[in-house]
Amino acid sequence: MAFSYREYLEKEKRIVDMAEEGLNIPRFRYVQILAVRNQIDDVFKWAYEIHDNRPSQRFNIRTYNYAPHTEKETTSCPHLCDLRIRDLREKLPKLNMDYTCMVDAETPDDGRMAGTIIIHPNRITEVEFVTKEKRAMVRDINFGTNVRRLSSTADPRSLFYRDTWRKTFPNITYTESHVLASITKSIYRFYKKGIIFEWTYFKNPSGIFYDKVDTIENYIVFWEYRSAHEKKEV
Repeated sequence: MAFSYREYLEKEKRIVDMAEEGLNIPRFRYVQILAVRNQIDDVFKWAYEIHDNRPSQRFNIRTYNYAPHTEKETTSCPHLCDLRIRDLREKLPKLNMDYTCMVDAETPDDGRMAGTIIIHPNRITEVEFVTKEKRAMVRDINFGTNVRRLSSTADPRSLFYRDTWRKTFPNITYTESHVLASITKSIYRFYKKGIIFEWTYFKNPSGIFYDKVDTIENYIVFWEYRSAHEKKEV
């Protein structure tokens, strides 16, 4: 399927796009505002299957509104994290009365690096990220401290290798260089489209690749893509 990036595509479509292009995405379910009861029940069935396999798993709910006529995502919608299964059952039906909801089964506390990356059509690579001992999240690059901003004019294909990252940016760690090299390689084929990707590197295998053969890609989850010309609304 051709990779599309029109901004009016809703969250679910954009995430599915990434999966179809071979990227690791979150384990998630998406329900439109005012979903019928059986759609909510399907989310709970999915969540209980995960819970039965790992009772300690927590869930997160992101909510979205779409502005009339433009179908642009609006700002300042609730984002609930670390919900137990019984909390999910309580919160989701109430939130869905007012918002489209995305439920995911990833663990914010396991995040170790998070940020954005883009390879521009002129092949300039730009990265913004944070590295934390616990709970690195993409939103940290907007509201957190110690945000790292790296820009390289090198051929992005040379950045497929961690040694190039270390040579270009001597202050980054071995792990950071490994993660950034993997991400660059994963998204390189989209550089002509000017797309910015949001990602998190977890301490454990995560996303839909959590049970695949253990490689660095199992630890990196891509959350979103959008046009690089579009300012992110948080």
